[in-house]
Amino acid sequence: MDRADKHRIFSNLFTIRNRWKNVLYIHIPFCLQRCRFCVYFSKVPDSRGEVTHFVERDLARQIDDYAEVLSTVTFSELYIGGGTPTVMSPASLERLLAQIPGLNSIALKAIEASPRSLRAEHIDVLAAHGFSYVSIGLQTFDIETLRRENRELAEPDRVAAMLQRLKAAGILTNIDLIFFLATGTMADLGQAEIDLRRVMEELAPASITVHSNYHASKSKEKQLAMIRLVRAATERSPEYMCTNSLLDEADADADARDGAEYRLMRRDLRNFTFHLLGKVPQAMRFGYNVLGLGEYELFKLRSNYFGVSDFYPRHAQAGVLMAARTAELQLSNVRMRLNLSHSRLEDLDNFFEDRTGRIAYERALQAEGFPEPVFQDLAH
Repeated sequence: MDRADKHRIFSNLFTIRNRWKNVLYIHIPFCLQRCRFCVYFSKVPDSRGEVTHFVERDLARQIDDYAEVLSTVTFSELYIGGGTPTVMSPASLERLLAQIPGLNSIALKAIEASPRSLRAEHIDVLAAHGFSYVSIGLQTFDIETLRRENRELAEPDRVAAMLQRLKAAGILTNIDLIFFLATGTMADLGQAEIDLRRVMEELAPASITVHSNYHASKSKEKQLAMIRLVRAATERSPEYMCTNSLLDEADADADARDGAEYRLMRRDLRNFTFHLLGKVPQAMRFGYNVLGLGEYELFKLRSNYFGVSDFYPRHAQAGVLMAARTAELQLSNVRMRLNLSHSRLEDLDNFFEDRTGRIAYERALQAEGFPEPVFQDLAH
């Protein structure tokens, strides 16, 4: 789907009233250096000017393209990811935020940051615009592993200082860790335990997201080890909770297949959520319409609206949806067994506020040449 097609389709779809949350995602495709473990789109900029040019010209043009949608549709959440958004200068970040129509009406605003590029001036800008959440990619304290992975080194004292400044500004923080990063084997568990303990005890963020190294092979043994390690950590530090630690060992196969990340959350903040953090087991997110901006070079955004995505070819939409529904049903069953809140699929299918919205949706997809089973499977 080219940019003109995407603009036309999603401009039509997002104006249809519905019961899901609308999320605005903005991608910043630059990093200070390219980490070997990374599976996301980013590049090392040729110059500081390339970053400024992208934010203040390319991205500004994309925001202008959707100015009508952004001005008329209520967005529940804003998430700025990457790449590393804090590669932007504070001045560029300020100009970006000032350009987003209706920014002040978005209740939840979150951004990613790296330990080295996040500056006090960034935090001042975020606080001024009412940001709720900053996610910082620490990954591991092991210096040798970071060097091998071409990862910037994060001084623990500097990270702690940034967290204190964020806390003083009323902004919650998440710390990202990656397990099985050094060798990709069970031999890495010792460092994983050290990293998790240090983050919980020394930094005490609002949440901790634990990823498994995407380049390392998955196995039931490794998934069981992660479940046990996280369970022990929450028992040692009961101020944190993690739904994955409640899983039975019989769930390890499904968790290895569907769960790429665990989330430890401070109990006093357990009602705080945002859409890109993991569930148990991981599944495609229903209940959110995502409008993604920030296309650059080869990066293609996964914008979606009620199962319509520009990431997949149109003829594949129905198959993708069916696979996602299977995962969502599994998620609901697990959450029901654990006595956790969950959404029933029939409630999620009750998407439109009235028949007028459903008809508008079907007509919009027909006009764009989507195969008929897509909207039949979704709407009935």
